[in-house]
Amino acid sequence: MKKRLIIGSLILITFLVLGNKIFVKSIVSNESDFDNGYEDHIFDDKYMIFDGKMSEYSDLNDVEKESNLIVIAKKEHENDATIERFEGTPVVIYTLSDIKITKVIKGNIDVNETVAVLENSGYDPVTDKMYYIGNYEPMELDKEYLLFLRKSETGDNYVPSGVGYGVVPLSNEKSAFRKAIAEAKTEYAKSLLQNKQHVDEIHEKARNKYKEYLQ
Repeated sequence: MKKRLIIGSLILITFLVLGNKIFVKSIVSNESDFDNGYEDHIFDDKYMIFDGKMSEYSDLNDVEKESNLIVIAKKEHENDATIERFEGTPVVIYTLSDIKITKVIKGNIDVNETVAVLENSGYDPVTDKMYYIGNYEPMELDKEYLLFLRKSETGDNYVPSGVGYGVVPLSNEKSAFRKAIAEAKTEYAKSLLQNKQHVDEIHEKARNKYKEYLQ
């Protein structure tokens, strides 16, 4: 699946998902272009968003159909992000995290089993920024989530169904990242919040449908 997008006016990006990993091929004139020209994609000087037209789901049923597993799980560990670069610019960004299953709603898996999940985000120590791809918001350590997961086609791990749609916080409390977007008050920030509203609506439907498992 290949998608093209533009971040700001300086970077042309090819957005390619291969083996459930995110490849962001950027063509820039020099490394400084990566930091300048689209400041509205950086929040609190520590969160950076790479835009992308992700798959849209009309309702919760779409997310459920794609999922091999529906579980309640806690994020227990995350590896260092895998970030590969082309002329100084990230072209591959992902993080493998370990989750421990606490309740099984659907799928062939046991309670207390630990599996790896590929997250479409990652911290870059070179720039001291956290990168976010499309509509994905990473899980926080030691927190439980309602997860809709599908088996990776290439690796021994799972990936969230529909990227951000498949990771449902157990409450509607907003993350520090989401609060930073809301406080930015820019046109780009407003468009981000509008795009995330549909994801939030599906998350709320998921919490309501599976509320007996959230007790």
